[in-house]
Amino acid sequence: MKIAILGHTKGLGAELVKLLEPKHQIVGFARSNGYDIDQPGTIQRIVNEVADCDVFINSAKNPGGWPQVDMFSELLLAWEGKKKRIINIGSHVTVYNFTTIKPRFPTISAGHYTAWKQALKTASYHAWQNSDWPMVTLVQPGPFQGNVFHPMSDRDPPGVQRTVMTAEEVAKAIVSNTIDSNVHILELTLRAIPYESKGVK
Repeated sequence: MKIAILGHTKGLGAELVKLLEPKHQIVGFARSNGYDIDQPGTIQRIVNEVADCDVFINSAKNPGGWPQVDMFSELLLAWEGKKKRIINIGSHVTVYNFTTIKPRFPTISAGHYTAWKQALKTASYHAWQNSDWPMVTLVQPGPFQGNVFHPMSDRDPPGVQRTVMTAEEVAKAIVSNTIDSNVHILELTLRAIPYESKGVK
């Protein structure tokens, strides 16, 4: 398969390249190679250049922003009715509306990041309701190491050890449940297995 990855040079995108490159042809788009989706015209350029791809992984840059939603919307229109797949990388902040220290999820708020990811989620839901192709999968990972915009050490209160995944673990879960699967999973939320509490066996 020919797989395009938006945000392929760092973090999760880089781990996806490592996993997929041995078996698939990878096309990468990032600011470092001239594809900044914040800049006018870039999204349309990418849409044109991925016309012959089978899969598009919409990872975009973190913390995200409206361009990630715009990227998905434009590609969805261009690929309408075509037997292709779009994998949107959202966030677990659109799923959990509580806080806990096992693990400690962020509180849902009106912050920009949550709004951006909620918009991507809503757009994915709209796609499911209105067409079968392209297939759309929404992946919502929780915190993972290697995400430079979400350091663990300065966000957790004293005495709290948050459970996190590695970027490699997230990438493996995405590939095994989408690219390597014959089942269409619409929505995939990932989180680390909580650490055992003291005194609990």
